[in-house]
Amino acid sequence: MTALMLLGLARAETLEEIAETDVTMQERDGRFDHHGELRVIGTLPPDFVVDSEGSTVGQGFVLETRARLGADLDLGGSTLFAEGDVLDAQALGDTWDLGSIDERHRDQKGYLDADAYRLRELYVSGLIKVVKVDVGLQTSHWGLGMVANDGGHDPGFGRNDLEDRVLRLKAATMLPDRDLAFVLAADRVVSDDIARWADGQAAYQGIAAVLSGDPGGTHAGLYGVYRRQLELDRRRVTEAVVLDATGAWVSEVAGLDLRVAGEVALITGTTSRALSYQERSALDLRSMGATGLAELSGFAEDRGALALRAGYASGDADSADGQSSDFAFDRNFDVGMVLFDELGGALEASTYRLISDPHHTGHTPDGAEATVTEGSFKKATFVQPVLTARVHEQAELKLGYLMAWSTAPISEPFESHRAGGVPVNHLGEATSGYRIGSELDWSALLGSGKLESGRSAPQLLLQGGHAFLSPDLGGGSLHLVSAQARYRW
Repeated sequence: MTALMLLGLARAETLEEIAETDVTMQERDGRFDHHGELRVIGTLPPDFVVDSEGSTVGQGFVLETRARLGADLDLGGSTLFAEGDVLDAQALGDTWDLGSIDERHRDQKGYLDADAYRLRELYVSGLIKVVKVDVGLQTSHWGLGMVANDGGHDPGFGRNDLEDRVLRLKAATMLPDRDLAFVLAADRVVSDDIARWADGQAAYQGIAAVLSGDPGGTHAGLYGVYRRQLELDRRRVTEAVVLDATGAWVSEVAGLDLRVAGEVALITGTTSRALSYQERSALDLRSMGATGLAELSGFAEDRGALALRAGYASGDADSADGQSSDFAFDRNFDVGMVLFDELGGALEASTYRLISDPHHTGHTPDGAEATVTEGSFKKATFVQPVLTARVHEQAELKLGYLMAWSTAPISEPFESHRAGGVPVNHLGEATSGYRIGSELDWSALLGSGKLESGRSAPQLLLQGGHAFLSPDLGGGSLHLVSAQARYRW
């Protein structure tokens, strides 16, 4: 089963955000600000076989649009924040043949779907003595975005589409010297990687977090979350606790800027959402994920940077021990463009289609939808060096090379069950190793890379991903290219 990642757990308030409220609230009476982004993405995705019956993704060129509009209004003592997406859909092109379980709705096009219009945030923030209080619909983000991700941060490669949304009551305060912040919050989850209110799932969270740092960017934070989730039938329950530590260290080395950052999360608890064939009452959750990066910047008069990214997500090597160890990163945490987002996402949708096909099973097993994580990085390890060069004031080039290995035997759930429990891939071929493959990613950004206050930023982003699959995934290569035009203000 998929990892029951507690996505949408806590929004990481920066020390500057918490401290700013009491300083400027009275100075900004009546101020109205707005921001937004218009984007059009043209993508030529790879088409490939997804099962032993010869089914393919069946998708060709795709043209997608999205307008993200936001505003905040200071009312003197409180601030109203609002943000939403409209026309977020496939406008032209070819849909895929893998069904409707995918939350990006790659099976349909046009603007008639209700999910093409989505309210991301609508909440009020104010100061009560020394406590900053937020109430309403909010997106959720913490640390590097491995567990909770608001979908509002540009990935190194690829795209961001979805977000973690919660109805939240949050209180945050700082010590007088303003280098230590405390946060308490209570959530009713609206939508994240493992629950959607609209689908009848009920998920609630209690959060406690602490964050310490300095204005230079060095910081450390820790939060703990208790989550209880009920499925549509109200029989299947998940109760789990997550501990997530994040931090960054910023310094200067030989005239260059060095930034080292990381995030580690542990999950424990029980779930009956999706069960194994051996355990029919509940599974114990015991999983771990970690990610980090080290970046040197300032080369060639601040025109170049070299970064090394890495990540680990535990995998379940024994499905008969009554324990789930699978860990999945948030779907908006980018690990390449093809191996996980395209290949992994399509294979997950194919698995669900096979499991729910009445010709294969009498009825769809409980929790089968948990196998679909929108191509999240899960039960794997990756290493990715990335080179960035600003070749012109309005042009930036980026090159990355991704290497990935599985942390559990490579297997496709349906095909492996049909083979009597022997690990086989999506093609029905026996697997023996742990190597997933490698991927070469590149991008060219034309236009200013930073949005300056009071100015707009038109950009053109060209990207390509070229994945080379291991023999355990059928071998061969998959290629994706995309062009993204966006206008931000």
